[in-house]
Amino acid sequence: MVTATQKWSRAYRSDVARLGLARHLTSSRSKVFMAIDVEWDETDPSNILEIGIAVLDLRQGRLHPNRFPPSTWSIRPRHLIITDHREIHNSKYVQSNKFGFKFGRSYNTREARAVQVMQSMLDRYANDEIVLVGHLCRNDLSRLDELGIQLPEGIQVFDTADLERAFMGRVNGQKVSLQRMCEELEVAYYGQDKLHNAGNDAFFTMASFAEMCCVSGQH
Repeated sequence: MVTATQKWSRAYRSDVARLGLARHLTSSRSKVFMAIDVEWDETDPSNILEIGIAVLDLRQGRLHPNRFPPSTWSIRPRHLIITDHREIHNSKYVQSNKFGFKFGRSYNTREARAVQVMQSMLDRYANDEIVLVGHLCRNDLSRLDELGIQLPEGIQVFDTADLERAFMGRVNGQKVSLQRMCEELEVAYYGQDKLHNAGNDAFFTMASFAEMCCVSGQH
């Protein structure tokens, strides 16, 4: 007899397992989750335009406001505009929203300094405390590597595009955009006009991750 589970693709089974692991790690209340989004020049990926970071510190005594599942107020976003390429604005595939950060103040910085800021944010935590989160993030991780940012060896990385597929039960379905994911999860403060800003996208990615993985009763 063939069960429904046996019909699942290997990729979908992996998504379900990853969602379970993510929920286990959030409920452990011992990890710092960091969502990263990178915007680069459509014509030359080596030109980094923006970096967005959103941190959700779920460690005991560090979560503010101290409630679980966490409020979106617990997410701490940052937005870095790379001044080396300040004049470059994407428009062919996505419309640039470089100056549209909605969750605080954008910081204008040279690329070398941005790398230092990113590295210092990673280095302030123990290697086994950090968990990285992204949305369709393979290329973002490549950009970080090209910049020379050192991630902890063996760091856990969760792609919310994979988690969403398992969360919604879309067996063997296609991965969805950040826009669609935010809309179906009804993410707080989301608006389509806020997308394609690295800081906003990092915030929405982390908010989506929390919605799917920080489950009431697991704490």
